[in-house]
Amino acid sequence: MRPTPFLYAHVQTDGSFTRTQSKTAVILKTADSLTTLQKVTPIAAISSTEAEWASVYHGLVYALENNEPVVALENDDFGVISAIITKRDLRHDYAKHYRNKITMIVGNTAWTGIRWIPREANEADDLF
Repeated sequence: MRPTPFLYAHVQTDGSFTRTQSKTAVILKTADSLTTLQKVTPIAAISSTEAEWASVYHGLVYALENNEPVVALENDDFGVISAIITKRDLRHDYAKHYRNKITMIVGNTAWTGIRWIPREANEADDLF
């Protein structure tokens, strides 16, 4: 485990699931603290948990697309964050799929930290 860098982009993500339109939301605060970007992406999902997995992946992709290779990511789904950190066995194929994609994209960052936050602290939820 490496120490937390002094400067990093701050990313909050959230997933929203409905039978008609699921989405992911990302808020990216750049490492220089000068810019805050937001993105909502429609997705196909079969559950709210899949939408949360997708949001974590989309948050990391969005950070790299915006030239932010040092990322502190937050999400309010304890199960998803715990599964990423502990690498426990996953039951659903979509969870395995997204964890693999997340692991691959983290390999393209200089540093990534991931943590759980309470829902009321997750500003990405306000984008829905």
